[in-house]
Parts: sequence; C-alpha cells; structure tokens
Amino acid sequence: MFYSPISVIHSIPSSEALEQNVLCHYQFGNFQNCRLLKRGLNDTYLVETEEQRYILRVYRHSWRLKKKLILN
Repeated sequence: MFYSPISVIHSIPSSEALEQNVLCHYQFGNFQNCRLLKRGLNDTYLVETEEQRYILRVYRHSWRLKKKLILN
C-alpha cells in the first residue's frame, strides 16, 4: 500500500537539532540550554550559557529578505 507524504504547514525545530546544526557555528562559551520560548510565525528560543542569555529567532523560509532580518 502506498501512502503520500503529509503536507506540513508549521513545524517546530527541536532544541537538539538547533544545537547540532545552528548553535555549533557560534562561539558562545559553555553552552547550557536551548528552549522554545514562543511559537508563532517565527519561533523564538532562549539560548543560555554560563555567562549570557541570547535569543534565537527561527524565521519561516522566504518570509523576509536577509537585509530586513539583520535589522530585526
């Protein structure tokens, strides 16, 4: 029996996937935690190290131009 894939309207990246594929490209120091703060059109994550807290925004593909994202 053949099943067609399910269309996805919105997906939420896991904290582990962000750690392995995104956060590893930044030098944060001693990384401690990454957790979803707010789900919406663009998802917002809290990234914590021993010394600082950061906000990571995951934007929907093709939502804005890169130039406008930098200003955000």
